[in-house]
Amino acid sequence: MGSQIAYLQPAPAHDLHTFLLEFPGLTPQTDQLASNKFFKTHTCLLDREGKVVTKLYVKRDPSLDSNLSAYRMTFDSLFLYHKVLPNVCMGRFFETSKAAFVVRQYFLNSLVQKYHRHPFLTEVDKRWVGFQLLEAVRQLHERGLCHGDIKPENIMLTSWNWLFLT
Repeated sequence: MGSQIAYLQPAPAHDLHTFLLEFPGLTPQTDQLASNKFFKTHTCLLDREGKVVTKLYVKRDPSLDSNLSAYRMTFDSLFLYHKVLPNVCMGRFFETSKAAFVVRQYFLNSLVQKYHRHPFLTEVDKRWVGFQLLEAVRQLHERGLCHGDIKPENIMLTSWNWLFLT
């Protein structure tokens, strides 16, 4: 009964679009792309940037979630590196009283999607993607940063097979 951890309880049963509408200039486009214990992922339109991916964290307990400034500082420091990390897609962090958002560029294909769609990756393409992934990790490690969640779903590819680690 009272032994559950607050963070493992489901998010409040509010309409998630209301949280997204709290952010000025952000218009939800579709239903959720993905969902887990902490984040709800949506595609949205941002006024000046076009289509973006928004990860939404709904604050469950105001006393525990009131100050997310450590996360804000991490995202702000990462965003400063965006010109010297060409293979890393930077997100921006925004916070309201009820939720926190991570907004990043929208990509049509992740590595998983590109792997299963025509035209399939050639041997040369696979080597190029592998090289760019190693380069993205090197770029992060040179600055003392660790990704912590490298998986095919977090590797985005453009139509020219340029890789971005998200």
